[in-house]
Amino acid sequence: MRTAIIVIGMVTGIEIWLLLFLLWRIARFYERSSGRRVFSFLFLPSMLFLAGGGVYYLIADSGFVGNSLADFILFLGGALLVIATTLMEQIMMGGK
Repeated sequence: MRTAIIVIGMVTGIEIWLLLFLLWRIARFYERSSGRRVFSFLFLPSMLFLAGGGVYYLIADSGFVGNSLADFILFLGGALLVIATTLMEQIMMGGK
């Protein structure tokens, strides 16, 4: 059962990381093509925090919840992701 949890966690983590990588590339493309700053660099620490929190859960063998340090790392990654996507959406859509 432990092996199945590790495999599912790794596959899910890789899929999420690839989606974040795609968001980062979209932001970089928009910066280069439009000349406007979209703060694409905020996606990189978010990707690292979310991957680090997931890996910490897999190594610590604490299931999917309950590890305060891993939860805090995932919270930081999620908060940065919300900030980055909100900024990108506002700039790309012309909002204030």
